[in-house]
Amino acid sequence: MIGRSTRSALDEMRARHALREAGLRDDVPLERASSVTNESWLTPHFAVRVNRHPTQRLRREASLSGSLPPEAGYPGVVAHGGRSGADWLITTRANGHPLSRWWTDMTDESRRSAIHQLAYRLKAIHETTPPPDVGDTPSPQLVSGCNASPVVPLLNAIEELRRHKYVDKLLLERAANFARQTGSALDPWDDQHLIHGDVHFENLMWDGFEITAFLDFEYARPGPPDLDLDILLRCCAYPGMHVAPDYEDTVHRAHFVNVIPWMAEAYPELFADPRLMDRARLYSIGFDLNDLRSHPPSGPFAQLPEQHPMHRLERTLNGEGYVADLLGQISVA
Repeated sequence: MIGRSTRSALDEMRARHALREAGLRDDVPLERASSVTNESWLTPHFAVRVNRHPTQRLRREASLSGSLPPEAGYPGVVAHGGRSGADWLITTRANGHPLSRWWTDMTDESRRSAIHQLAYRLKAIHETTPPPDVGDTPSPQLVSGCNASPVVPLLNAIEELRRHKYVDKLLLERAANFARQTGSALDPWDDQHLIHGDVHFENLMWDGFEITAFLDFEYARPGPPDLDLDILLRCCAYPGMHVAPDYEDTVHRAHFVNVIPWMAEAYPELFADPRLMDRARLYSIGFDLNDLRSHPPSGPFAQLPEQHPMHRLERTLNGEGYVADLLGQISVA
């Protein structure tokens, strides 16, 4: 078994290799940056990310970056390359630190300003026509315009999950029925807009006054703008799941209670669809089903932790949980 120190050394070697391939100095100090999906490092002037999965996500992000408007706040691409299983992307280093690290100590006035700035950048992204070569990437919410109905991937996941021993079959049937009954809320599927795909505060750089950069477009894809609400809602409801481990115990839901009302002030069009509650519940159900495929229950329902996807799924189907709580603040029907 490879120890943590050995793994970290290998990660650093890959980052320095990327710097060399880009024609940059590789003997500079490297600072580890938090990331869920990539190996991420900072030099004094650059950010280096290495993707260890055979997805070429970072090559795709580099290609997409040229289509982003300046208002999106994406840092400039310096170089990209590598092979499948180790593709890399180097961008300029943005000023500041992740907004999530500032958030608990910010005044409400500063927080509101940050969310209004996020709304401005997010709207600029949504007003961007997806370039023809952007392609599609699998949606974590299991909805797509590539089928007879956008909820077909969601229904397929339910059939797959029925094979697991401890998955609650009645709960799966309730999810399937909800998707069949409300799936039309996603029609007609909107793929004329670019969405970010991973809107949370770790991907926003803040310098104390301004959002200096919007990071990590590896999940950007064509889709309806309100699909970007799903991860943002989760960030507000379960903030500890969307920050680095070294401070996950210091962020609490109460700190994020005004985020959605502030977003609605600055970007009302994002909340304008009269079917938004059903749409948001479908996105949430799809995400939790997808999470359930990766983390199937290891025991009976009653023994699972509160934030297990099975419990989250039940709350959403009961009309409870974070979707109802957070969107209910802005009187979504």
